Amino acid sequence: SSLNDLLDSWSTDGLLIPAMVREEFTLTPAQASYTIGTGGNFNTTNPQIIEEARLLVTSSSPGFETPLKIYNVQEYADIQIKSLSTSMPEALYFQRGSPLSTIYLYTVPSEANKLVLYSRKALSNFANVNDDIELPAGYQRALRYNLALELAVEYGKAPSDYIMMTAQELKAQLIRVNMDPVYLKSDIQGIVQDSQKPFNIYRGE
Repeated sequence: SSLNDLLDSWSTDGLLIPAMVREEFTLTPAQASYTIGTGGNFNTTNPQIIEEARLLVTSSSPGFETPLKIYNVQEYADIQIKSLSTSMPEALYFQRGSPLSTIYLYTVPSEANKLVLYSRKALSNFANVNDDIELPAGYQRALRYNLALELAVEYGKAPSDYIMMTAQELKAQLIRVNMDPVYLKSDIQGIVQDSQKPFNIYRGE
C-alpha cells in the first residue's frame, strides 16, 4: 500500500515517469472532443501529461506531420467560436480526468486525419506482492530507499542520514536521466551564411 502510494505520487512528476509514448489516433470529421483512457474514444492508458502533439495528414500522398499547439485552460477558454471547422486543426486542449480525460481540438477537424500524441503515462501499481513491474535501470534502488522513508514515518522511526541522503540522490538521478534536452530554435531566416563571410550582428547581414 505504501509503495503504491509512492508510485502514485511519483506519477504526478513528469520527470519521474521514464517512458515517452508515441500513439496515433484516427480523428472523426465534425467531432471536436475525444475522451482518452481505457474504454474512451482513444482507447489507451489515460495520460498523465501530453508533451507534444502532431497532426498526421493522411489525405495527401505522401502523408506528413504538422505540429499542434497545446493550449492551457486560459487560451482555450479565450476562443470565442470553438465550433469553427477546417481540414487541419491547429491546437488542442487536454483536460485531465479520471478514469477518462478529454481532448478538445481547435479547429474542429473536417477530415479523418490522425492525431499523434507524445505522452507520459502513470507508473504501474502493484496489485499484490508477487507482481512483476518492468522499470528502467535505477528505479529499483530508488524505490527501495524512498519506500524506507515512507515506512519509517508510518512506524514512528527516524531514518538514518544515509537513507535520507541516498533516497534524495537516487530520486534526483532519475530526474536527470528522464530529462529531455531543450534545443534553441530561431525563426530568423538567413542566419546561415557563407563560411567565408561572417554574420554581422550590427548590420544584420
